[in-house]
Amino acid sequence: MLRGLKLSFIYLSGVIGAGFITGREIYSYFGRFGVWGFLGAFISIIIFGLTATGLSRIIVNEDCRDLKAVSKEIFGDKWGKLVCLLTAIFLYCMYVVMLAGASELLRGYLNFDKWSAAVSVTCFCIVLLFAGFSGIAAVCSVAAPVTAVIMLLTLALSGSYKEFFTESVAPENSVKFDFLCIGAAIVYCGYNLLVLLSVMPRASKKADTYKVLKRGTLGGVVLVGALIIAVLIGIFDMSGGNMSMPLLQKATECNPVLKVLMLLTVFITMILSCAVNLSNCGRELSLKLGCSEKTAGIILALAGCLLSFIGFGRLMDILYTFFGALGVILIFPLVFRRK
Repeated sequence: MLRGLKLSFIYLSGVIGAGFITGREIYSYFGRFGVWGFLGAFISIIIFGLTATGLSRIIVNEDCRDLKAVSKEIFGDKWGKLVCLLTAIFLYCMYVVMLAGASELLRGYLNFDKWSAAVSVTCFCIVLLFAGFSGIAAVCSVAAPVTAVIMLLTLALSGSYKEFFTESVAPENSVKFDFLCIGAAIVYCGYNLLVLLSVMPRASKKADTYKVLKRGTLGGVVLVGALIIAVLIGIFDMSGGNMSMPLLQKATECNPVLKVLMLLTVFITMILSCAVNLSNCGRELSLKLGCSEKTAGIILALAGCLLSFIGFGRLMDILYTFFGALGVILIFPLVFRRK
């Protein structure tokens, strides 16, 4: 029971990143379609459930406990290596995105300059890197549910839920059906699947049976789905406004204490996301260079400082869509695989 619950929280932490906790990606993939965004959310939840089942089966039945093994099992030796490489590149891009986001918070709220902000975040990540993947995963399994509670608290105290259930739907939210809402939902699942493909095999080493892992991942799907719907309801009235970080905006408008709490939560989530992605990338690079995972991770961490100056929002908009398309390819073999 406890193993399954821990896996559920790790699954949740794999989806809750900077874009999720700030509300930016929920708006981009669901909220901008008005009421039809809820249809997209339900489609995403179904896809998450189907792929979680397929991934759990491969991990346990074929004993695939890392990204390379899972990729090889799904696509074969040749194409598996390519998928593994592209996924590793995606994870590193995700690290850079999180680094840029955390640096922007330090610059915007603590008046750090761009160099000191990037270096400070990089140092945090390197320190966490020495805890190893299991240590980082343990922290994430605790931080994820706490983060979810703070997000819901922010939306509740800001009056978002009361407005949604008591006021009529604004005209700008009563948009006509757009097939893009379905495409956006699938792409959203795609790039999250790439993250989960690297996280869940390494996190599932203590799940010795398919039943335990399946229960844990499906529990994570339920948590993710509930949180997507909750956030979508909470930011529904904000359509057309400043949607860069809608949840942080709501916390700021609510009260100073909630603003500080939300800022700390966003920053910690970004740092943990950085550490997870850095650890996974370091593992793949260490296999190529023949060095330790920590050494490879430090090399990648230092190189990410310069790349992070491109900017958080711009990196998210470009990279998430591109790699989301790659992740979509993974959906079909996970869902329809019969072995």
